[in-house]
Amino acid sequence: KLTAMGADFSKAYLTFQEYFERLEKNPDKWGKPFAALLGAFKAQMKFGVAAIGGKDSMSGTFENLNVPPTLVSFAVATVDADKIISPEFKAAGHKIYLVECPRDEFNIPDFHALRKKFTTVNSHISAGKIVAAMSVGVGGIAEAISKMAIGNDIGFKFEEEVRVFEKNYGSLILEAADGVELDFSELGETISAPQIEIGDVKISLDEIKKIRQRKSLAGRRRSAECFCYQKLDGDGG
Repeated sequence: KLTAMGADFSKAYLTFQEYFERLEKNPDKWGKPFAALLGAFKAQMKFGVAAIGGKDSMSGTFENLNVPPTLVSFAVATVDADKIISPEFKAAGHKIYLVECPRDEFNIPDFHALRKKFTTVNSHISAGKIVAAMSVGVGGIAEAISKMAIGNDIGFKFEEEVRVFEKNYGSLILEAADGVELDFSELGETISAPQIEIGDVKISLDEIKKIRQRKSLAGRRRSAECFCYQKLDGDGG
């Protein structure tokens, strides 16, 4: 995410927040935070970045309920404000590229190759060759493209059908400046029509907005319901 904004990943610092069940004397339970620790350490060594702090909770257990074993990493960096870019598409007729995170047979990122790609992306952003970028998250390419499109109601047409829903953490989607071609996989091109086109399928951006708004409202209702239940329970209701 920092790279997508225009920051230099090599100057980033990490801090960790982790949640695990009460460990007791169970070696299987102890193995979960230990595996997370090893993974975090490997990532830091491969990226050449350090963790400057963290908070741990090893008591996420209530009777027979346990928190899902979780490691959250926050990354911070400083960069000149004029080098920062935002994720929404800027104009129609721009080429869109995918910077894919390379992985080995165990689905672990190839950190050496990824470092080179991130360095190239950072230099292109600094040179003004990239005007928008976004990291690929849990919703895959489909989610990222949708969010980039609805920001300014600029549509997108995929060059060919791709696996748009695959989780591909570490990958980036870039919008090249007008007339610029990048040495990455081309996904397609932004279009003036407010819709996303993939093959014979066309989805209007208005429909995407409505779906996202419904999910957002549903999430807020669930949060409100949880709060009400907690208040009632706390008041003896």
